Amino acid sequence: MKTYSLDLREKVLLAYQNNDLSEREIARLFGVSLSFVRDLLKLYRETGHVDPKPHAGGTAASMGHTCWFCASAWIDVRMRRWRSYARTTGP
Repeated sequence: MKTYSLDLREKVLLAYQNNDLSEREIARLFGVSLSFVRDLLKLYRETGHVDPKPHAGGTAASMGHTCWFCASAWIDVRMRRWRSYARTTGP
């Protein structure tokens, strides 16, 4: 999921603070989800800012470095064979 810009986050916060709009109306106004508005306001209450949190990492790689090296070597061999075959058969 993409991170919304700091500019948009600040506009959402200002709209909430300066207007009598509901969270739902603000979400509709800026084209974001209601949960984004609620999470943003919660973040502001807890931290005092609306900066996005740093990336938490994600899913660990399913193959280790050794497997990637083996797979890369296998692909290299297959590509060399294919190029050799393509040169001999021609158009």
